[in-house]
Amino acid sequence: MVYDNGPSQNDAGVLIAHLLEVGYPPEKIRYYRGGMQVWSVLALTVQE
Repeated sequence: MVYDNGPSQNDAGVLIAHLLEVGYPPEKIRYYRGGMQVWSVLALTVQE
């Protein structure tokens, strides 16, 4: 599972590109594009 700080960031996209370049199977990658910022705005639960 890969997520970023929010829609304005692309660190997760860069990480995914690197994973694919080294042969990591794309079907094993899950990417939440909204990041924690959007997760919180949607009032979804967070467990610490």
